[in-house]
Amino acid sequence: MTTKLTLSVDSAVIDLAKVWARGRKKSVSALVEDYLVHLTHARQVPADAPVWASRLHGACRPLVPLADDTDSLIADALAEKHA
Repeated sequence: MTTKLTLSVDSAVIDLAKVWARGRKKSVSALVEDYLVHLTHARQVPADAPVWASRLHGACRPLVPLADDTDSLIADALAEKHA
């Protein structure tokens, strides 16, 4: 089931996301959904993990990047926002 979600995002980030999505023949909604699926599945700490492992959660980059140029997309958006 698909549910509508409203987000507030800087317009420069939206513009970059649309260009990036168009190049991959996807919608921005599909990109957000892919990211949320990755975020909620790839980075979960198992319930029975030791306390020290839970504290390390998020300290390292994922083994498989979300996309080829995610870091540059974020860096460009932040640079434009704070220019």
